[in-house]
Amino acid sequence: MIGNDSLNLEVQERFYYDGIGIGKMKLSDFEIHPFSDDIVLAAYRIYSEVSNQHSLRSSIWKLNEGVWKIVFHQGKTKPLD
Repeated sequence: MIGNDSLNLEVQERFYYDGIGIGKMKLSDFEIHPFSDDIVLAAYRIYSEVSNQHSLRSSIWKLNEGVWKIVFHQGKTKPLD
């Protein structure tokens, strides 16, 4: 597992356009779990300030001819504690 410190992430907030409007989201708890040299699982948490909801996200990435491409993505909302 590679944690936040190893990645030296600078991105903590993102604005996105989802076809309906612009929202403000915060990314946290980002981790990378290698399956092999060319396949990794990225897992992270997103907090939407618009909907006041947390979601858990994961995606599988494959290195293909020197370019990382997403091959699967999943997201699940998480109730507030």
